[in-house]
Amino acid sequence: MHRLPTPELEMFAQTAEQFCTLIENAHRYELAERVVRCAAAVAQLYAAGLYLPLADEPPEREEPPVPPEVTDWPAFEELTMFWQVPDAYAWSAPEVVSLNDTLLGIYRDVKRGLLILERDYDDAAQEAAWYWRDNMERYWGNYAADTLRALNRAAQKLGQGDRDF
Repeated sequence: MHRLPTPELEMFAQTAEQFCTLIENAHRYELAERVVRCAAAVAQLYAAGLYLPLADEPPEREEPPVPPEVTDWPAFEELTMFWQVPDAYAWSAPEVVSLNDTLLGIYRDVKRGLLILERDYDDAAQEAAWYWRDNMERYWGNYAADTLRALNRAAQKLGQGDRDF
């Protein structure tokens, strides 16, 4: 991995690596532990993402690499589907979305940035930072916020023994 130019970018890359490792190994955890670990990882990733540097223009490179699919994804049983409000400031109906889809979507966006860092050229770190920040603002930041709310409620339900989903 290339040397990263700022402590904030270094922190995000470490947090991204931890998040991706969790998603790739989530099948090792029982449902309740998986919910708590995913909630903590999403919260840390979102917080670290808020400090990613802003970039004016996208780098002039080829399309980022596509990460391999997570093959042992265990899902969230009855907790998988949840209500999401697409825009907190626009009056619209909530939508039903999947924890599986949101977490795996965040994983793909974050993992692609890690794969960019593995490329052999000098500005790979700047490209990864731009990619992460741009995708956070347009995609995974919203998914992370909504997913964290759903995981929080799932953890409460499991902690209370409430299996009426």
